[in-house]
Amino acid sequence: MKKIRTIVAMVIFLGSLPVLAQTESEGGRFSLAAYGGVWVPLGKDFSDSYKTGPGGGLTIGYDFSRSIQIILDFSYTYHGLNHDLFAPEYTVTGGDYGILSMIVGGKFYVPSEGKLEFFGTLGGGVFPSTVSELTVSLPGYGGEPRAKTTEERFGYIVGGGLEYRLSPALKVLGELRFADLFPQSEGGDNDTHLRNLSFRLGARLVL
Repeated sequence: MKKIRTIVAMVIFLGSLPVLAQTESEGGRFSLAAYGGVWVPLGKDFSDSYKTGPGGGLTIGYDFSRSIQIILDFSYTYHGLNHDLFAPEYTVTGGDYGILSMIVGGKFYVPSEGKLEFFGTLGGGVFPSTVSELTVSLPGYGGEPRAKTTEERFGYIVGGGLEYRLSPALKVLGELRFADLFPQSEGGDNDTHLRNLSFRLGARLVL
């Protein structure tokens, strides 16, 4: 697993070098986008256990051509544990799910002469995640905390949206994404896919 993590890190690092190296000679084609939104768990196991949560992130982009943008995308989303799973007499603290995503991919634009452009997004990467310490207690009994757990999954995202140009250097965007995080290990303790939809709004600054 360490070898896989090392390979992924190298691919992400090497893939970003052309972007950083060409920003000076390709002025105006390098961009930085910031966004926020909500992430909705999909699938019975995920959606029954965790709530829709807030998230946000940053995207480094390089306009390879008018219709293709290479992206390096980072985001974080937070899902609170659904306490309705427990009987009313229990007191529940912790157990929330935090997911970080690090994705390499592309945005594919439909060229337009107007200010509004439509695009599709496709990418893949690694999704480190953490479930916080969980304590379930009854009156008069403090309960035994379950330790924080971490894991790293691989997965992909696919989506689409639109951008509106406010000025040559500033665009606002809206996007709908689907993400599929593969099981950490088939047949292991956690052998289910984690899937979600994200609704994102943000702005992109072209440098």
